[in-house]
Amino acid sequence: MKKRMFTNQRIAICVVCLYSQISYGGDSAISYYWPQVPLEIDLSVGFEQRITFPDADVLRLGIPPEVRQKLTVQIVGNHLWLLAKEDIQPTRVVLIAEPVGRLVLQIRAQHGESFSQPIVIRSERATPEAPRHSSAIDYGYVTLTRWVVQQLYAPKRLLRDLPGIQRLPVDQSSQNIFRCAKRMPTLCAGAVSAAPIASWQTTQHFVTAVRITNTLLQPVVLDPRELHGTWRSAAFVHSKLRASGQPGDSTVLVLISDYPFDVIVR
Repeated sequence: MKKRMFTNQRIAICVVCLYSQISYGGDSAISYYWPQVPLEIDLSVGFEQRITFPDADVLRLGIPPEVRQKLTVQIVGNHLWLLAKEDIQPTRVVLIAEPVGRLVLQIRAQHGESFSQPIVIRSERATPEAPRHSSAIDYGYVTLTRWVVQQLYAPKRLLRDLPGIQRLPVDQSSQNIFRCAKRMPTLCAGAVSAAPIASWQTTQHFVTAVRITNTLLQPVVLDPRELHGTWRSAAFVHSKLRASGQPGDSTVLVLISDYPFDVIVR
């Protein structure tokens, strides 16, 4: 089936009903492919972040003068280590990776929970001369959505693993992921809260489960067309929420994207 990008267009909705948690290794890496837009890198003050560029031979990083005293940078071969010594407001720096090209990083550092998973940035997706993940499985959107819902709702005895999928850390604070629009006027008053509860990465995509809760004393109908960001797929387990405090006042939204949830909604 041909993949389509869903922005403000119709989003394929897969309502599925089928919980447990998956353990993940702290040394697993988050993979990106050379982005055409600034790549946001969040740092935790006092914790070192490693970024690897497998296709680069030499790395050079341009740091603005106002940030140099706040950030320790170490480059060894195609590995870049960043260590923030104090808070850093979002700042763009230019990375030159020879012979690949230039990449703009937007670096931000703050005190808080540490997520220092290694990051890998590759120059291109698979080519005939250098195939990527030759044995990897490219799961469809429906398969991924059903699998995530099973992880959240199904009895433990019914759970199954999907090869090639790894659990990722995600900021579980409430996020504003809906636009204020005519189709959903109640959202203008903050009708629902949205908080990520889990996230995974496949060889092709990022998958995030978001808890949606109605905060009003009246029912709310959810419309995926009013989501912020660019998503490959968006599926509500239930699109109609009952009034706050009643059974059925919350649901789960499964989002599939090319970049991590935190990057898209920021």
